[in-house]
Amino acid sequence: MSDSPITGVAVRWNDYVPTLAAAAREPPWLDLRVYSPRQVGENPELLDRAPKDMSAARLVLLYGTPDAFWEMVDRGLENLKGQVAVIVTGRDPSFWGLSTVSPEVAATAYRYLVLNGRENFERLLAHLGKEVLGLDLEVQPPLDLPWEGFYHPEADGHFETLEEYLAWYGNRRPGGQATGGGAA
Repeated sequence: MSDSPITGVAVRWNDYVPTLAAAAREPPWLDLRVYSPRQVGENPELLDRAPKDMSAARLVLLYGTPDAFWEMVDRGLENLKGQVAVIVTGRDPSFWGLSTVSPEVAATAYRYLVLNGRENFERLLAHLGKEVLGLDLEVQPPLDLPWEGFYHPEADGHFETLEEYLAWYGNRRPGGQATGGGAA
């Protein structure tokens, strides 16, 4: 691997942006610029910058949406084919055909994304680094995460019930008492 990071661009739903940006800080081989369609749609400067970043990138990860996505396609994404690895995912698999990678790579990327979470996003980036960019990276499969429950960043895992969470949380409050949900 070279000493300078590989440039990548991701356009994902706004909810994904903080987690994906945090995951992208980990691998030293990647400089990932993350945009959301809302940011791009509301800021004309970003609508100009995102396609420029894409043209300088080696990896582009998009979520196929009708609004900002198509605006970027109109601004030159089609010209990137053959020059840049483009991975398009989204809830409608017909968008996946716009990818320049195999359908298996796009489908696996979608699985990492749909299962969500920082660890899955870190695993996704390693997967793309290996499968798309040919880097010698260890790749782990997507991690199945719970679909519901309670989470706290200081906890070792998640809590299946409110009672479990409050019992854990009560030990962290002054006096060790969990509080109820009502007003004091």
